[in-house]
Amino acid sequence: MRAPKNSTAMQELRRESEALIELRENLQHISRLSHAEQNTIEHLEDELSAGQQVAAECGNLQLQLVPGTISEGLTGWSEALTVGLAV
Repeated sequence: MRAPKNSTAMQELRRESEALIELRENLQHISRLSHAEQNTIEHLEDELSAGQQVAAECGNLQLQLVPGTISEGLTGWSEALTVGLAV
């Protein structure tokens, strides 16, 4: 490539070169941010999955506890109130 003889042409080439350098830096910055966002999304997806698993396990645990203990407890209170009222 031939060097321009005109000083204004040289100045224009410097401005374009500086603009390209700035553009490259901005693209690199965007790329880093995009990578960080992807890591954040993956982390949040993992947390969501773990939370759903815990919720499912808690739901199963509640289903196992509900039929016996709550009805037995209510029956005991009902009997106690009935005896108490009869006295």
